[in-house]
Amino acid sequence: MPFTKFHSVTIDGGRFKLPKPILEVYKESFGDQGNIWQICKGKGSAIAIVPPSEFDGVVERMVKQRPEKENAIRRAILYSNTQTEMDGVGRMKISQPLLEIAAISKEAMLVGLDNYLELMSFENWKKYLTKSIEEDED
Repeated sequence: MPFTKFHSVTIDGGRFKLPKPILEVYKESFGDQGNIWQICKGKGSAIAIVPPSEFDGVVERMVKQRPEKENAIRRAILYSNTQTEMDGVGRMKISQPLLEIAAISKEAMLVGLDNYLELMSFENWKKYLTKSIEEDED
């Protein structure tokens, strides 16, 4: 189930619509498992949007990347974790506190990271890309 692309999305009333390519991958991978997603604080200032069956593995991957911060990472995920149900046209709700932590108001980037998604502000997405490219040059 590779979520590997990025898409611009509009946040309206705390809701956004999953782009059609992501919906297609989700339905192909999860079929009749429902329209439930786990939403929590992701890495940096991102929001993680995770299919429930992938949630434990995604959390473990985040912890392995920063083992010295394991307790803080687990607490941030636990305290912010909610479930949301996607409606019939692929919209889902993100809590206002998570949108504020991620500095997202109206427009955001939805980034596919293999088995989960990250939602981040355009500004933070650009910073992340610049930082990643600079680190790769070293």
